[in-house]
Amino acid sequence: GKWKNCPPDEGAKVCGDGNAGAQRIEPTKNEIADNGKIELARNEVAENGEDVNEEDKCSAQTYDDDGRPFVGTFSKFLSGDHECNWYGVRCTAGDNVVREIEIVGNNMTGTIPPEIADLPHLQRLSLFYNELTGSIPSTLGSIKHLIDLELHANKLNGTIPESLFEADNLIRVSIDSNKLTGTVSTSIGKLRNLAGFFVNHNELDGTIPTEIGELRGLTYTWWRNNHFTGTIPTEVGKLDELVEFDIRENSLTGPLPTEIGNLNNLEKLMINSNELNGTLPDGFYKLEELTHFYGYSNKFLGTISTEVGRLTKLRYFILRQNGFTGTVPPELTNLMDMTKLWLHFNNFNGTVSEDFCDLLEKPFHLESFYSDCLGEEGEEPEVQCACCTDCCDRLDLCKVNE
Repeated sequence: GKWKNCPPDEGAKVCGDGNAGAQRIEPTKNEIADNGKIELARNEVAENGEDVNEEDKCSAQTYDDDGRPFVGTFSKFLSGDHECNWYGVRCTAGDNVVREIEIVGNNMTGTIPPEIADLPHLQRLSLFYNELTGSIPSTLGSIKHLIDLELHANKLNGTIPESLFEADNLIRVSIDSNKLTGTVSTSIGKLRNLAGFFVNHNELDGTIPTEIGELRGLTYTWWRNNHFTGTIPTEVGKLDELVEFDIRENSLTGPLPTEIGNLNNLEKLMINSNELNGTLPDGFYKLEELTHFYGYSNKFLGTISTEVGRLTKLRYFILRQNGFTGTVPPELTNLMDMTKLWLHFNNFNGTVSEDFCDLLEKPFHLESFYSDCLGEEGEEPEVQCACCTDCCDRLDLCKVNE
């Protein structure tokens, strides 16, 4: 790609392709998600002590994200200086072998050159938050040492190359927020070391491959906002290490598989805005580490089991716009960390107990509690709830409960 100048007050100032231009330097992101549970090992940058020609040095001052002068000298990319001194290139000390390329948020345009695969020892390729176009080079699959691929937030198109699934040392694949089309290959099962797989916010279709169950170390995976169809594969229940499973905003159908209850480490289950149906399975109530459940805007039916009281870490329980029936179970009073309980636009009935309402007086209390406690004009509501923060009419109207 090539560099494009950006406003002088936007981020850090380093060298462009021959001219001093403004580029953003963002903090290094080695962890998957924001809790640091998975970190990828970094290698030291080579310090070979070689002199740098004056014309190869950056002539502009470099600043960090807080506006402080950045201590360090980078050579211009593609300059005559040693590659290990180029901006964004990192090598292991001593042997000057390129291990990482990290050029993040620099307004880069153009395509990703397939010749990157000529770096056989490359472990990390991070080019996210740029303006890159074209397809993902099929040659990347031949880089056998590649463990971290971050190409998200660009304008890449085309399909996910089949050859990428031959890079079986990959730990993280982050290609979300692009314009990718096609399917996710069944060959995904070859990436046995994969811990993070992110394809959200693309134009992908097809089904979630059953081979996902082979990724026993998978910890975070986001498939949100695509065009996936079919059912949630039962093989998801084999993902013992899974912490976040995000399949929101697709066209998935069928029930939530009871095998989901095998995921003892699952904290966030986000399945809203699909066409899922059936009842919440018994396995759902075994997810005792669950903190967030987004099940809204589906076609779920049935009642909420009294077993919901086991989910004591649950904070967000969002069920609006389904077909749930029955009463609000009093066992919800066990969920002392609950902050959002949205049950509106369903078919619940009965009276919310005083015990449940007492939660509002606890140190860990509900911030928002929605139910269908707003009756149509001249009619009593189906749900009586003195402590709901907002009352709704089962259709599209909600009001603050006064």
